[in-house]
Formats: sequence, C-alpha cells, structure tokens
Amino acid sequence: MARYEVSDPADGDIFEIGLYVGARNIRAAEKTIREFERTFERLAEFPGIGRPRDELKPGIRSITIGKYVVLYREIDDGVRILRLFHGSRDYLEELE
Repeated sequence: MARYEVSDPADGDIFEIGLYVGARNIRAAEKTIREFERTFERLAEFPGIGRPRDELKPGIRSITIGKYVVLYREIDDGVRILRLFHGSRDYLEELE
C-alpha cells in the first residue's frame, strides 16, 4: 500500500496555514486540512500526477490544492511532502 510522509517543514507549513485560515473561519481551516490529506493520499497512489519541477531541484514535483502549492518527491513506497506554500508566495528562495 502506498503511503505519504510529511517532512517537518511541511508539517509546520500545514500548521501555519491552519492557524491563518482558522483565525477567520475554523470550518474552512478544517476543510482545507482534510483536502490536503486527501490530496496526499492520492499522490501516494499516483505520484506522477503532479508537475515535474526539476528546475527547483531534481526529482521534485508540484500539485496545486486550491490556492496552495504542494512540493513533493517520490519515495520507494509513496511520496514525501516537502513544503506547502500559498501560490502567491515566492517559494523558490525558501528551497535553497
């Protein structure tokens, strides 16, 4: 069975997104987090569905979830979620 793992930086990103959205609407925050989890599960099953982002670092892929960009990498039995960013952010510098 395919699995996903969330890196420490990505876990922090999810926490910050949840706080930000939750400060305005707790139900929206819960829905956002659930959507992240569903997408991570889908990525684990079908890791090739994201866009290759070798210009960032070799082997990185991305997929969007609403306003957010998820960066991930395939691992032996699934995917590793590397970072999540709001699509308006310049996340390229944060990967250096």
